[in-house]
Amino acid sequence: MHKNTLKALTLLSFLIFSSLVNSQVKAQDFYLGLKTGAGLSNFSYDGEADYEISTERKLNLALTHNLRFSQKFGLNIETGYSDRGVQINDDELDYRLNYLDLPLLLDYYPAPRVRLNIGPEITYLLSAINRENDSTKVNITERFANRWALNGVVGANYSISFFLEAGLRYQLPITTISQSDAILNTRNTKSRYFQLYLLFKIAN
Repeated sequence: MHKNTLKALTLLSFLIFSSLVNSQVKAQDFYLGLKTGAGLSNFSYDGEADYEISTERKLNLALTHNLRFSQKFGLNIETGYSDRGVQINDDELDYRLNYLDLPLLLDYYPAPRVRLNIGPEITYLLSAINRENDSTKVNITERFANRWALNGVVGANYSISFFLEAGLRYQLPITTISQSDAILNTRNTKSRYFQLYLLFKIAN
């Protein structure tokens, strides 16, 4: 997908959310939250990689805006940061990717304490480095030509208390982040991400 299309989708998402918030600004079911947790990051790709590539544990952080506009439905938009990458079976290779995450999710409340999420997510690659075994950092951002990416997201939240929720979320990649990586010998690489987190409500 062309990066200008993704930028347009990002702007449209924020405009939709802003209009909903403005129309419901006095509603008691609107709150801000701070979401943080751990993620499992990996690549999917075409071809046979020259190295063994496995899942890496990473951290994520986001500011969430939640609006419940009916008994069963709501809207959740986030401005987040995720630390991603993969474990590579080579001392000279350690890919570390830093992403800005912008999901726009529809919330569904099937039960009093349960909230399910589904929707699109747009991500932007802020930077990518390869960290060698001697701690030397090499900028490899140019290997990821598609810095804007589109993903599908599904998730679930459980309300532990009024101020605290626990959740999980899976990001299903739609577009690629790299057409070809000559070092890994991979093609059409996509970023997969699964996260577990806690959500702290900080305002309402």
